[in-house]
Amino acid sequence: MKGYLLFLLLASLFASSELVAEDQSAPSIDAANATGKHALSATPSGRITAPPVSEMTEDQKALYDKESGTFSGPIGPRMPLINSAEVERAWDQLSAALAKSALPRNLRELAILTVAVTWRSEFEWYVHSPAAVRFGIDPSIVEAMRKGQEPAFTADDQRIVYRYATELQRTHQVSDDAYAAAWKLLGTKTLVDLTVLIGHYTSVSMTLNAHKVPIPDGVPRAF
Repeated sequence: MKGYLLFLLLASLFASSELVAEDQSAPSIDAANATGKHALSATPSGRITAPPVSEMTEDQKALYDKESGTFSGPIGPRMPLINSAEVERAWDQLSAALAKSALPRNLRELAILTVAVTWRSEFEWYVHSPAAVRFGIDPSIVEAMRKGQEPAFTADDQRIVYRYATELQRTHQVSDDAYAAAWKLLGTKTLVDLTVLIGHYTSVSMTLNAHKVPIPDGVPRAF
């Protein structure tokens, strides 16, 4: 789709650079949902939205203001999570820790795209495909991934990370050859970081898909 490729190239110019055991003292589901009873929505904003601002706790309002600034509006995967501020805060802390990893940004974005493709997550693709191009992934590789085709990599590090991430998601295992290549490329700590990154963005995609978090109006669908 030439139109989508053009959108990707234009969007990459403006992509953001930021891009336990059961607790017996925990409140019941009914009690936990009491403060979020108005969050269910049949509107285009998704199945679950953030609570009305007038009904937010101080913690929720602080998270809402912070996350609204990320995408210049109240959209994205963290909006549903504001209904569970403790979980959203923990999610945010993991994301911040992963952002400090030595994993190069182009490889990070490439790995995230493998997750977006696996889950056919429109919002995750909308955010991270332009970022991938901005940080050095060739647009033809991104477009091949979107179409479900095997990318023609020219860079060994990208090929190695793609294979590791793709094998893990397709087969739920990583072959010895793929693991050895990734370990040689990244080392122990960064390989651990990569694996957690894939898991974290799987959680992001599940949240986006389950709650039907929409992409902004006017953005073409990727899948």
